[in-house]
Amino acid sequence: MQDIAGRQNKEPYFGLLQARQCLWKIAERWLVIQMVAVIPVPIIGAIIALSAPEHRASVAVGAILLTLLDALFIDRRYRHAVKVAAKASEAYDTKLFNLPWNELAAGPKLQPEQISSAQRTWEEKRSSDQLIDWYPTSVDNAPFHVARLICQRVNVTYDSSLRMIYSQILFWSAILFVLALTGIALVSDASLSEVLLSYLFPIAPLLIFAIREGFRQRDAAEANQQIRNAAQAVVENVIERGCTAEECTHKSVQLQAAIYTRRALNPLVAPGLYGLFRNKLEKDMNEGADHWLREGGYIT
Repeated sequence: MQDIAGRQNKEPYFGLLQARQCLWKIAERWLVIQMVAVIPVPIIGAIIALSAPEHRASVAVGAILLTLLDALFIDRRYRHAVKVAAKASEAYDTKLFNLPWNELAAGPKLQPEQISSAQRTWEEKRSSDQLIDWYPTSVDNAPFHVARLICQRVNVTYDSSLRMIYSQILFWSAILFVLALTGIALVSDASLSEVLLSYLFPIAPLLIFAIREGFRQRDAAEANQQIRNAAQAVVENVIERGCTAEECTHKSVQLQAAIYTRRALNPLVAPGLYGLFRNKLEKDMNEGADHWLREGGYIT
């Protein structure tokens, strides 16, 4: 049971990982739909309102309806897809780490048909090369219960900084849009009603999305950091004082419940952003795992 690095690339673990990734891609598609609805469409609406004043009222009403559509349908489907993907991640981790399924935290498991369907979809449409060695291979130098704790720590380490960067991008985008529209309104000497109908109402979905997602990403980063700190404290305690396999398993069960909760509640980052930083993030993840293995005397 110690061989995390070796087993992760074999069935049934690798199949669960493929299903996991497929379901996260589905959630990502809903995020893309949401971003299309709240970014290019409002910008087009603002352009129409500026170039064709007779359509300003229609554009404003359309923007309000689009905001309601996002809140009542698109965002709900997106959040549901994230929760399903989080359950798939939990299924992969609990099986690979030999942990019990925590129904109190994660609810009922996904149906086998959901897992097998997602796995087949991934195999048919995407390469699995990028999934090889999902967790750092060096962890097998430590006893299983220690290796598991290190893997749990890296689960929440790699993306906190990425989320903070993304939240800043969102907040600054909202600020710059408001400043730009304010400047246009001042230059054109528009009245308050014209500012509302021609500028603010059309881009309201965009501003709401940017502000909402900015706060979500910042909150997610801070929550991940809390879990990382808790996991790190456990790893440090184990290295300094040691613990039995049973004691470490109990701590891992608690950490895994927190990890699932964050996965289910955290929003996704914009598609493509992770790819820009992937090499650096994976390097940091591996170096972080090696650091704690050296601290424990498992590698030199």
